Amino acid sequence: MIAAGATVVGVAYLLNFKVAPHVATIGQAAPVPTDVGQPPGTSTASTPAPAPSPASNGVPDGTYTGPSVFVRFGNVQVKIVVAGGRVTDVQAVDLPSDRTRSAELSQISGPILRQEAIRAQSARINVVSGATYTSYGYAQSLEGALQQARLG
Repeated sequence: MIAAGATVVGVAYLLNFKVAPHVATIGQAAPVPTDVGQPPGTSTASTPAPAPSPASNGVPDGTYTGPSVFVRFGNVQVKIVVAGGRVTDVQAVDLPSDRTRSAELSQISGPILRQEAIRAQSARINVVSGATYTSYGYAQSLEGALQQARLG
């Protein structure tokens, strides 16, 4: 009787257990999945660099769009806003959304990746568990935008 009661309590606990998204840092040495990259013939045209403002220490203020990066579940592209030599905002131009699950993961991972990019001020951001391909594509597009802004 005690064993049956303990089993019921244990199963109830497991059914109510919630897991927070796990993150791991994307660094220079982190392996990139093999199917992350530009499909042939894809344009990587982006916003031209504006003139530097005097308060930015030589880094031009403005908006910079990274390349569109093809990942397993769709395209990923971000743009950054630079002011005073710092990234002040990151906006997802494109995240995977063709499948219902991809759209759900993009809604969860997008704000987390944005926060990580602003915090890190670089493309060395954390991977969001369940959105690994999107995270790598986000970092690649972010790196392209940072290089345009002469911050990367």
